[in-house]
Amino acid sequence: RAAVSCSAPQRVTPDYFRGLGRIARDLDIPYDMHILETRLQRVLGQENFGKSLVRYAQDMGVLNEQALVIHAIWIDDEDIRLIADSGASVAHNPVSNLKIGSGIMRWRDLRQSGINVCLGNDEANTDDGINLWTVGKVAGLIHNVTDPEFRNWITPQEILGGLTHAG
Repeated sequence: RAAVSCSAPQRVTPDYFRGLGRIARDLDIPYDMHILETRLQRVLGQENFGKSLVRYAQDMGVLNEQALVIHAIWIDDEDIRLIADSGASVAHNPVSNLKIGSGIMRWRDLRQSGINVCLGNDEANTDDGINLWTVGKVAGLIHNVTDPEFRNWITPQEILGGLTHAG
């Protein structure tokens, strides 16, 4: 199935960013956008737009059911609320995030907010293995160090769902 993608909001013009959103809505296809993968993106959002890139996407009218927010590492609680309220999904790419040292996504916070989270491997330059089984394994391991309470860890059912129907 086809999708549209802007790579990242700070790399495209506002007209282009909104235009892709219109195409996604009109054709009912996904709109993929790398948002808050790195701390630098957090800074750029504030410097360029005076707000988080999640808030910017919401204000531009493209944070909706078609939106797939890829990464969401440097999100805050307000970003989580906006994503949840919009019906957007989040793509978690744990291997690529580890490879470039960008951080660990707040899996449990996103899921507890009702956000659909799928698992992916991003691009070959940030995950040269391109192996979804490795993505599932790493997702299952990396979140074990984010919370000492094992009941909050990602479950095998969530991993399988993230690799299959959540995407």
